[in-house]
Amino acid sequence: MKTKHTPGEWKLIETFNHFCISDRDDFMSTNNEFGNIATVDQNAINYCGKKEAKANAKLIEAAPDLLEALEELRIAVGNNVNKEWNRFLDEAYRKAIKTIKKATE
Repeated sequence: MKTKHTPGEWKLIETFNHFCISDRDDFMSTNNEFGNIATVDQNAINYCGKKEAKANAKLIEAAPDLLEALEELRIAVGNNVNKEWNRFLDEAYRKAIKTIKKATE
């Protein structure tokens, strides 16, 4: 799948006062380019607490993998629709399509 966002794998880097999501193992590469995709900063930590702020950062970190899994589900399920289609699966499939659109449009 061709994406518009920074390709994964994204990594969570914890510092003394914030959580950084990066496509590198550290904030800076060897040629001094920043690899910061998102930051859950001290204000967020103060607002919701460190445990919840870290959970939010981990959700952001997982975003490329979640999108890839949804896209694979869309393809697999979309190719196997039949008359025995379960209402629950239909709702889950529609939710996956909606989430993929939200993340990519």
